[in-house]
Amino acid sequence: IRKEFALFAPTVAFAIQSNSLIQSQDASVREVFAILAACGVNISYMLAGPINDTMKLRIAEWQRRFASNELGMQNKAGSISAQAAQGAASNQQMATDKRRIHVNQRSLRRAWEVGRRHTREDWEEWLQTLGSALFRESGSPALRSCARLAEVYQPLARELFNAAFLSCWSELSSATQAGLVGAVETALLSGSLPLDALQTLLSLAEFMEHDEKPLPIDVRRLAAMACRCGAYAKALHYKEAEYIQDPAAAIAGDDGLISIYDNLGQQESAV
Repeated sequence: IRKEFALFAPTVAFAIQSNSLIQSQDASVREVFAILAACGVNISYMLAGPINDTMKLRIAEWQRRFASNELGMQNKAGSISAQAAQGAASNQQMATDKRRIHVNQRSLRRAWEVGRRHTREDWEEWLQTLGSALFRESGSPALRSCARLAEVYQPLARELFNAAFLSCWSELSSATQAGLVGAVETALLSGSLPLDALQTLLSLAEFMEHDEKPLPIDVRRLAAMACRCGAYAKALHYKEAEYIQDPAAAIAGDDGLISIYDNLGQQESAV
């Protein structure tokens, strides 16, 4: 948990500080403060007053969770037997399984339902609703603890959108994953999808591919969408993948390899 949260703890700290949530008494926000402190972030300058006893207890609890999660019972210089070490690891795995947070797939399906979306505002609302649901249902305790903060501070929601998506994706059934991809594809094909939302979805596809969990979306579609928003480097990546499958189709057209090379100023490659 600490390793997950430490990756974006500075972003969360900045969000809290810049969004005047320092005075907040919201339980979720206070819990984020405790996690930040347990990760080693100095929270004293974020609080209106001194750290109270309740906060100290929450910090101590998160520190205890972090410590137990790192399996302190390791076999150091033969201090315990291999059998004992194996038993300790087994016990820790059982404890981890008990603490595991399961994703509510029905709730997520309701969030990504496209319905009748015709305007820019409709799609912005859809993406925001999906993002909020991904945080609420995240299988990562660290991300889930940011759900309330992400709702009121959109820069944080955008910053961690890909991580929240991945944390839910890994817990979904194949059928549910197919439904989610279908909703993303519907959004990508919409002519009224705003460019910032399009860029968010393209960045998500790239993120998932880098994590070796690529979304099953046709590379030709991704290339066309990348060209639409001027992301020619992304478009080139997808077109080169298409070229391996069908060279003639990848070269031809307004969104073909030659056009993309021209837009990138790589005339030699185009020739």
